[in-house]
Amino acid sequence: MIPLRRALEIFNQQNEAIPEKTFADFAEIVRHEEHDYSILGADELFTDAKPTAPLDRELIAEYLYAIDLDDYMELAAAQKGKPYYIPPKQELLKYADPDYYESTPQRDAMWHFLRHDLRLSKDRTEDFLYELFLHAEMGERNFQVILDDMERMGLRFRTEGALDKFIRLYSDLNNHSRMIDNRGFTPMEVTASLPPEARILKSISIGPNMTAALQNGEMDLEELRAEILKKEMPNDQLRMSMLAELDRIKKTMTPAPAKDVAKKIGRNDPCPCGSGKKYKNCCLGKGE
Repeated sequence: MIPLRRALEIFNQQNEAIPEKTFADFAEIVRHEEHDYSILGADELFTDAKPTAPLDRELIAEYLYAIDLDDYMELAAAQKGKPYYIPPKQELLKYADPDYYESTPQRDAMWHFLRHDLRLSKDRTEDFLYELFLHAEMGERNFQVILDDMERMGLRFRTEGALDKFIRLYSDLNNHSRMIDNRGFTPMEVTASLPPEARILKSISIGPNMTAALQNGEMDLEELRAEILKKEMPNDQLRMSMLAELDRIKKTMTPAPAKDVAKKIGRNDPCPCGSGKKYKNCCLGKGE
């Protein structure tokens, strides 16, 4: 989504400039044609909005308004105040192909993993890579969502090592993908634009998968706590945040049932076998 006025500015920066009226007249024709986007004013989106000037209308992808305006509103909130990523003209024109993605080392690494480590055909490799790019473009960082989608498409990981490598590669791919929420900037580019003090992670939340592993005993909570206490951290706020998360999870865990402790039998006590003899002269003496 982008206002026509901003689109015209970008066009004029990369081409011989055209007048506003020429662009507005062209947009008026296009907005009455069938496309996978529309050119809409606020008065066409909201019943209580005032009439919108032609160049203040927006180019809006169809999926943002096809069902309702929730997706449009969420994206508008996510993009608010962020600058636009504007690639050079020749790179920008490549995006006319809806299947185009910028070639990056992270893309190549994932392609190599799918093609060679998992031994997929070239066509299947491209299918999975395209799906992963869609997830990354939309900013999807929930690995369970990714894994469920890969399983739906038939991808299988034969070893834990292969799964761990896939997760690392996707995380790297995600961090270097151009995202709609960031108006085309990658998460790494956004982070690099922040002042140094704002780049350091100061809090963390433990997701549902790790929480479940701690609750059912697959991971030892106290071992993890000890590791956090001794591990070097960027700052104390992050350490305290992680410990607070463990305390939160511990409160949700069902205490392990207490083990029955057998009463210790003295040497001179009656033998529990019922013989009437002292334990030392009965079963203890027999080595039972």
